Amino acid sequence: MAYSKDYEKDTREISIKLVLDGKNVNPKLLVKAQINEVFNQSENITFGNFCTNSFNAELFSDPNVKFAEKSKVELFSVLDNIETPLGIFYVSEITDSKKKLNVSGYDISAFMLNDYAPTIQFPNTIENVVKDICNQCNVTLDFTFPNIQVEGYPGNTQCKVMIGYLAGLMGMNAYINPLGRLTFKWYTETDIKIFRKIQFLNGYKQIADKVIINSITCTVGDTQISSGEGMGISIENPLMNQSLLDSILNKIKILTYTPCTIEFRGNPTIDVGSIVLVETDKGVYIKAIVSKRDTTIGGGMKSTITSIANNQIISAISKSPIEIKLKKLYNTLQEGFKESTETILGHNGGNFVVDLDSNGKPTGWTIMDTLALNETTHLWKMTMGGFGYSSNGGKTFEKIAIDMNGNINAFAIRVGIIQGDFFDIDLNTGTLKMGLRNQQGEIDNPDFYIDHNGVVIFNAIKELEKKIEAIETNTVSASISASNNATLNVKNTFVTLKAKVVLDGKDITTDLTELSFIWHRVSGNKDQDTEWDQNHSTGSKELNIGYNDVDLYANFYCVVTTTYGVFVSNYLAVTDETDVSNLQVYISANQPTYQEYNGSSYSPDWTTSGNLILTPVILDNFLNVPLSDCTITWKKTTGELDPDEVVTDGILTVSSNKLNADVKNVTYVCDIQYHYSSLSKTITFSGCKDQEETTIGDITYYTWVYFADNSNGDGISKTSAGKSYIGVANMQTEKEPPYTTNEEGQKIYTDLSAFVWTKMIDFNTVLKQPGEPNDITVLWLDTTTGQLKKYYQFLQAWAPIDNETSIRDNAENVFVTTEKSNNANFTVLSNSIAATVKSVEKVSSDLGSQLEELSTKQEQTDSSVNTTITKVTELTDSITGLVTKEEFHTYFKFQEDGLHISKSQGSFEMVLSDTELAFYEGGTRVAYISNKRLYIEQVVVVQSLQVGDYLLRYDNDVGFIIQ
Repeated sequence: MAYSKDYEKDTREISIKLVLDGKNVNPKLLVKAQINEVFNQSENITFGNFCTNSFNAELFSDPNVKFAEKSKVELFSVLDNIETPLGIFYVSEITDSKKKLNVSGYDISAFMLNDYAPTIQFPNTIENVVKDICNQCNVTLDFTFPNIQVEGYPGNTQCKVMIGYLAGLMGMNAYINPLGRLTFKWYTETDIKIFRKIQFLNGYKQIADKVIINSITCTVGDTQISSGEGMGISIENPLMNQSLLDSILNKIKILTYTPCTIEFRGNPTIDVGSIVLVETDKGVYIKAIVSKRDTTIGGGMKSTITSIANNQIISAISKSPIEIKLKKLYNTLQEGFKESTETILGHNGGNFVVDLDSNGKPTGWTIMDTLALNETTHLWKMTMGGFGYSSNGGKTFEKIAIDMNGNINAFAIRVGIIQGDFFDIDLNTGTLKMGLRNQQGEIDNPDFYIDHNGVVIFNAIKELEKKIEAIETNTVSASISASNNATLNVKNTFVTLKAKVVLDGKDITTDLTELSFIWHRVSGNKDQDTEWDQNHSTGSKELNIGYNDVDLYANFYCVVTTTYGVFVSNYLAVTDETDVSNLQVYISANQPTYQEYNGSSYSPDWTTSGNLILTPVILDNFLNVPLSDCTITWKKTTGELDPDEVVTDGILTVSSNKLNADVKNVTYVCDIQYHYSSLSKTITFSGCKDQEETTIGDITYYTWVYFADNSNGDGISKTSAGKSYIGVANMQTEKEPPYTTNEEGQKIYTDLSAFVWTKMIDFNTVLKQPGEPNDITVLWLDTTTGQLKKYYQFLQAWAPIDNETSIRDNAENVFVTTEKSNNANFTVLSNSIAATVKSVEKVSSDLGSQLEELSTKQEQTDSSVNTTITKVTELTDSITGLVTKEEFHTYFKFQEDGLHISKSQGSFEMVLSDTELAFYEGGTRVAYISNKRLYIEQVVVVQSLQVGDYLLRYDNDVGFIIQ
């Protein structure tokens, strides 16, 4: 269903359309309708659900409109003559109160309760299994299936439960969409926003902490399988296998959201199972999932969305609506008992009282002729001792009719009629009359009468109805509307609110004085609202709202005093978009984003050569914002800051080195809040080590790490101090590049072609100064104007980053070139074998370059096979030394059986296919990796080999040893 913003309009007229068994029902008969949609059955997030949606409609009785059990009901919401389907349901319950009908029912999933009896053979595709079930249950299907094989099916399983199991194999939930068709989905990302101005007062409520899914546990019969580690969810599915569970976790673990409820004006074009952005009362947006939605239409629209939590780990598949019916029956009976009890106890004005002992337990009942018990009260009382009459408020009982032993006093029974001063109970006709007696002792005009046919007469109510009918009534309503879409911005400096009063359909606003209209404001500050109300207490039919009247948003309403009474208008929200900041955040660092370490020494050393200092640069609409005006917090992606990572006035200082052989990267996160906006920015520092050794067979390879002034390697140095570029050369047979020595004994490197050079500082580094910087690759914050500026090669000048930046960027990026290179290596160590394939893509322009590196490494140890895929993107200057097209074809060939990696005419070759990684020597496969195992005919272990808990090693003195 396509999302529509029309439902967010300040003024809207929504009606209900109901189609009964293919025929439109007169819309004037419809009072209201409620639709309950459920995407997640349990109170915790799960998949593999198949939930039932329900509806309830209230309408005036009409002999031409006849509902029956399982009648087909189609519901629509109508706005501006556009119909939005709400669902197709089948009637399960009808309540007729003579004047009104109350009808409820469920979608077609509630009737898929027969056990699944396959008409197909297993194993079979998931698509064919679902179609087989749909054909048996007469359900229409609307879904494109993945290629999943179903090996079998559990016996004695309802069709609905089976659909839930199949949905679980896809990591999805099943549901009946508003068009009445079966479909499947998982929570889907959207750009839909539920703004504060369309939420009701206190409409947003967070119900739990943010949910993050890191694992799945599934019970399969008597066994349990799992994927991932940490907090997660648990399900039951007899069809699940480990491979499917792993793929499902990879898909759903990216989902993070905030559990909450949102009560707002409603929009039926938001699909259940969507992920939406919700504006909180603090003006920030959080992600919420639409797991449940209750919508009521009637005199308007109201919806409550539930974004469920993950408090416990259990999955449930709704098997039938029986539980729902039982719950409803329980609630109905409970409400009935409550109403009956209130009537009996006199809460609703009767003279019938249940007598209670000191423990609150009933001991009998009393019928009185007065509202309160006094000495003149005539009453009848029933206890375990008997049934008797008293004329003095219960002090004495003279004419006992029946005692506890079953004896009857004939004096109290007159020819089949039990009589009191104010009532007759006719045992022959089954009638009860209450009222005053005439001169003949008869109650000929009873105030209360009931007979065995259920006819009830209550004269007090009749008199009240007559008085009500005699009262003249007028329909009066007050409303307000707004200009400029109730939004303040740069173009709209004010919003005009207009009040309108309608009497019996006629606009009488002009007949009222200005003093009759008093305006009120409701925002997040009650004290300021009170002051605002006092300043606007003189009265007016129209009111201009400006920037000073609204802090982001505020609700307004008007109280109108007329001769017909005092009336309150609707609430209308006005938003000030100028209060919403357009934030840009950059982080300037005083040290390069690369740090070299060799054992115990670092370059640069964050403890001696200068602490690492990270300074956020914050702009609002590209103009500088002082750090003191913002709320700034720092953290790391791995958790909170260490004691030697100190924040002062928003600036982070790191006084110790954080990178080592185990920690290759550290990423700092800066969270900024300014006015009603928030933004996060990250900066990552990476470590590298020169002359790191890798041995393959008898050959030792080295990694070179050097630093230079530019991408040509000029000013090459072993340390990064004062350098802008880092150069890396892998798989070199010498410890350092070839060089000659000058007269001063300094090394002059003669061949730098093996290096790939990368600019160490991010392109978006911001220099804050009054004059133009010499480095044109940075962003410049001009302190004289407060503007952020960027250098353009085609202009040969600096230009501010503003609304025309995209146009200038397009012109700048006309001159773009792309280069690619690939390399691979195979490493055999004493305790592992590793194969690495790397692809490098470089996109260049006059402004700079972007280098993207994608590598895949597969490592085999004695206990496991690990595959690591790494993607690194860096912005660089021009990069030289990349492979040519001819060089690429020298080493890589794509053939039908996979990717062949070798040097042309060479005897060694590696072949990567979809089933294995194989190694060839002289055209013969000598080793391969498949299904987490390494297969090789001969292995030469130089020092030791560990198998499970046993270590096999060779000792020069003793020989072969098993430990």
